[in-house]
Amino acid sequence: MLNELRGWLRAMLLAVQFLSQLPVPVRFVPQGRDQGRAVACFPLVGLLIGGLLGLLGMALMERLPVAAAAAALLGCWLLLTGYLHLDGLADSADAWWAAGRDRRKSLEVLQDPHCGVAGATTIGIALLLKYGACWALLDHHQPWLLLWPPLLARAALALVMTTSIYLRPEGLGADMIRHAPVLATWLLSSLALSAAILQPLALGALLAVIAVAAGLRLVLHRWLGGVTGDGLGAMLEILEISALYALVLTLGT
Repeated sequence: MLNELRGWLRAMLLAVQFLSQLPVPVRFVPQGRDQGRAVACFPLVGLLIGGLLGLLGMALMERLPVAAAAAALLGCWLLLTGYLHLDGLADSADAWWAAGRDRRKSLEVLQDPHCGVAGATTIGIALLLKYGACWALLDHHQPWLLLWPPLLARAALALVMTTSIYLRPEGLGADMIRHAPVLATWLLSSLALSAAILQPLALGALLAVIAVAAGLRLVLHRWLGGVTGDGLGAMLEILEISALYALVLTLGT
């Protein structure tokens, strides 16, 4: 029992290290089982990131004008996650616009470390969308709603990972998907998603995340034949934006 608890603690530390820039003490050599369990811990990391953003939003809202508070909040959000998923979004946009339906060429573009015009423009659009949504939530005095986008997006991403073909045979993503405990991942992710049912303002975000995740999974499998790290990063960014605007629309009505 104690060894199991230690194993899940190691997995949580790996998940925090993988999905954020928070300093975590990882003083062990990760094994395949640890990396797989980290996928199940994705919703917990989402809860941590969302909680920090909500607290930060409340603090900034009290001290800064709304526009400045939203900008500072978005900056902290990017620093907290280390720009990792924006990189995947940019690479996916470059591959989509440069290669279209050509699967082989798309995979080649995804491996190119350079960022093209499509990727840079997509990053700009994503940041504008997030900034506008943060502004709206702060303007409605609802910074605590920032809890939901990171939580719901990472819970949905974990479910997608356990039901997808990973196209890179080597690397961290492949090990995570190969060793992910399906039952534990589905249990924790389903609990995280179901929590939104208890909060009326978050119900629209839940439905948006489920619909967009299912749609993007289908697109990636038809386009590439499976998922890559870049595709999963792009999906996470799009899921967060979808959840944010579902919350904004809910507040607006």
